[in-house]
Amino acid sequence: MTFLQILYFLKVSETLNYHRAAEELHVSQPSISRTLKLLEQEIGVPLFIKKGRTIGLSKEGLFFKQRMEQLSFQFNKALHEVQTAGALGAGNINLGFIASLAYHYVPEMVRLFYEETGFTKVSFKFQELPSRELLEGLKKHRYDIVFCIREKMESDIEFIPAVEQELVALVPHNHPLAHRTNIYLNELKPYPLITYMPHVKLYKDIMNYIEADGWSPKIFCNATTEMNIAGLVEHNFGVAIAAKTKILDSFKIDQIPIEYGKYNRTIYLAYNKDGVMMPTVKAFINFIKNQ
Repeated sequence: MTFLQILYFLKVSETLNYHRAAEELHVSQPSISRTLKLLEQEIGVPLFIKKGRTIGLSKEGLFFKQRMEQLSFQFNKALHEVQTAGALGAGNINLGFIASLAYHYVPEMVRLFYEETGFTKVSFKFQELPSRELLEGLKKHRYDIVFCIREKMESDIEFIPAVEQELVALVPHNHPLAHRTNIYLNELKPYPLITYMPHVKLYKDIMNYIEADGWSPKIFCNATTEMNIAGLVEHNFGVAIAAKTKILDSFKIDQIPIEYGKYNRTIYLAYNKDGVMMPTVKAFINFIKNQ
C-alpha cells in the first residue's frame, strides 16, 4: 500500500465520483481507477460498490475510510510539526522533569533560553513525573528532553549533569536543633525521620549515609516530594534529610548543612542518542550545557 493509493482512495470516497476526483487531483481518471483497483486487490476486499450510474462505499470501504482519515490527519500533523520545528527559532519542545525542578529551575531556564537565544517562538509542553516514568516516556519518544535522576547506565540515552543539589537537614523553627549553622548527621537520630518513598534513589542514598554513620533511623513516614516532606516537618511531625531546593524557602523550617560529609544529588539532562533531533531541541540542549 502506498500513500498515493490512500490519497486517491480518500478523494474518491469523498466525492463518490471518479471524474470529479481526477479533476480535483489533476490526474487522469484511468490512473485513479487503476490505482484503486490495485489497492482492492492488495487488500482482498471491495472498497466501492456500484449504485446504478454512481458508486458508493462498501461496508469495508466505510471502515477503511474512517481509519485512513485518521492516518491522514496524523500525517499532516506530523508534517506541520516537522516544518514548524525546522524553522529557525520556532517549534515545540516536550520537556519532562522531576518535582524538585518545577518551582524554580525549569521556569528560570526557559526564561533565560528565550532571552539569550532569541528562540522566542518556541513553545514548551511540560510534564512533571518521577525519574523512572520520565525515562520510560523518553524511550517511547513522548518527550524530547527530561531532567531526571540517573539510577543506572542506559546505553541508548545520553546523560549530562545539569543540577547539583546539596542534602540538608530540615527541622521546624521551634525544634531543639533549630538555628544551628550546621549539625552532625547522628544528631538527627533521636527524632522521627520523614523521608522519600522507598523506590526513590535518594531514599536509598540517605539510608546508606545513615547506615555508614552507624545508626538506624526511626522513620515516621515516606513522602513523594520535597514540598510534601517540608510540609510535614513544618507541622512538627519530625525531621528530614532532603535535597535543598527553592520550594523549601516557602516553609517555616530551618535548612541546616550537615557537617562532615558532602551529600549531594545530581540531576541530569537526558535525551535519546539515536533520536531525530529538531533544531529547537538541539538549541535548548546546548543552552543547558553552557550554563
